[in-house]
Amino acid sequence: MSSPANEAAPTWVPPALRTSRDSNGVVVVEAIGAWNLRSLQPLAHELTAQLAGHHATVRWDLRAITRLDHAGALMLWRAWGKRRVEYLILRPEHEVFFAHLEAGLAFAHVLPRNIERRRLLWAGGRAVVTLGEHMLQAISLLGKVSLEIKRKTIEEQSARGLYPYSAHYLRNIKERTGEYWFNHFNTVGLVGMNEACRCM
Repeated sequence: MSSPANEAAPTWVPPALRTSRDSNGVVVVEAIGAWNLRSLQPLAHELTAQLAGHHATVRWDLRAITRLDHAGALMLWRAWGKRRVEYLILRPEHEVFFAHLEAGLAFAHVLPRNIERRRLLWAGGRAVVTLGEHMLQAISLLGKVSLEIKRKTIEEQSARGLYPYSAHYLRNIKERTGEYWFNHFNTVGLVGMNEACRCM
């Protein structure tokens, strides 16, 4: 019985593509050899051109691939239009590479939707805030106008003697400013805002 040290090492086969037809006449593209980064580097342009010449709908047989890493799986994945082809035969140990690529594709589809959803929420939030600011400005303006009208009306009524007690206590302000209610109805506080909202 020979020891492991005396056993012959697996023969390295460069990456290549073979085309044949099955019993039904369907084109079968077979990938053979080592499809890892080290083996693909010197043949990358040639293999990319060959892959581009094969439609993704043909049958793909990857069982003759002796070595496969993410670089080789990615090259095939891009040639297939970044999706798993319908007719694909491969070794079970190579399934993990394409499963990772499919998972990345699903994440890439989810991410733009999440970004778009957040963008819409952000735009909606900004619209609500802007609308609230405009409504606050409108209410403030309405409150200011209503207070001006109220002060002018009471001033006219005081001049006609309708508020004698108020006119008596405000006579000094009348002498200084020419108006009884010069210092009144100048700010829109909580009560003024409440009155403005109720008058809308």
